[in-house]
Amino acid sequence: MARRDLTKEQAVSRQDANRTHRQKVPHTLQAYAAYLVEMPDDGWMWSNLGVMHRKHGRYAQALRAQECAPNDIGMRHNYANILSDLGDYNASITQRRAIREQHPDDANQKSMIGRCLRGQGDYRGAIDYLKAVMLDHPKDSELRTQLAFVQLGAGDCRNVFQSYGARWATDKSAPRDQPYPELQGESLVGETILVLPEQSFGDAILFMRFVLAPKALGAIVWVLAKKPVYPLFVVLEDVDWVGTSVPASASVDCWVNLMDMATVHFSQSDAVPLPAKTSVPADALERVKAIVALFEYVFKVDVVSTGSVTHDGNGFLSFSQTDFLPLAHLAGSLGVPIGTILLWDPFWVWRHVGDVTEWYPGMHLFRQSEALEWTNVLTEVSTALRAKTGDRA
Repeated sequence: MARRDLTKEQAVSRQDANRTHRQKVPHTLQAYAAYLVEMPDDGWMWSNLGVMHRKHGRYAQALRAQECAPNDIGMRHNYANILSDLGDYNASITQRRAIREQHPDDANQKSMIGRCLRGQGDYRGAIDYLKAVMLDHPKDSELRTQLAFVQLGAGDCRNVFQSYGARWATDKSAPRDQPYPELQGESLVGETILVLPEQSFGDAILFMRFVLAPKALGAIVWVLAKKPVYPLFVVLEDVDWVGTSVPASASVDCWVNLMDMATVHFSQSDAVPLPAKTSVPADALERVKAIVALFEYVFKVDVVSTGSVTHDGNGFLSFSQTDFLPLAHLAGSLGVPIGTILLWDPFWVWRHVGDVTEWYPGMHLFRQSEALEWTNVLTEVSTALRAKTGDRA
């Protein structure tokens, strides 16, 4: 509905809803409700309400709000996002193709269609689609990143990590500012290379296995770690230095991002290397021993039920805790038995099928069958635990 159709009171109510949304104040929902009960045909406000619900992880409410919005291009985009969140990728693709009919050069919609195909586990279809549309957008960083993710899921490690460098051209990664030159493929014999941290703590553990790749090429390897995970890496085998800040007197020849170490490794081998051996600090072990001492004679299961709170999909987890440790990666690197419960559309490491992963031998994968539905997978976990515990439960 156009603004000229509003009474003065309705215009004030609309402005109040928009203001509270922007300022993130507690009574935003009440402000939307007060306006939309008077003006239920205002599609833009329904769409904005859906965006707010989605941001707070209320996906069912977001979907209902978007369904009240008309088929404007911007609203179709919001609607498609919600459908993707809920795993209805076919419906999301339909919405995005409708947008492309009016805006055929919209690279973002092309990228998201590729993302939907990947979400369905259709790696071959996603790769073929993204390569085709990239002919019209060869430098688009989001298309390149989506192609990298689907190639990673398909296991094309030798060729894909060069494409994965496109992540630094997106708005989610800040460019590096280092006083040393970046590694450009030059000889590393006798050179000191500084490996820089990036992304989440789980990624740090996952990719630390690659730090010895430059060592095999004759380099002196220094590893810069973020403080929370530094204790895990302080005794990395065959690494020349590990720290949380580079000494002012350091003589460094070049730097490289931790994830880009994979490119160095896969240029020499197709095999996924074993995880880097991490170490658990002694004080942490003592705290754990004190916690579990009361349960010495029962089978113990540790549950971590949330991921990074900044991750877009974290709201799909059914529990919430205030502290998070990337337990799956840590347990995998320590070589201890672990079962990992995956969302229906998991991170590329876990792929979309199978109950094992070459990245962490010995890990068992339990897969959610659909978004927000945990009953089946938790029943599978319960059965596996009962089979292992027997009379110790």
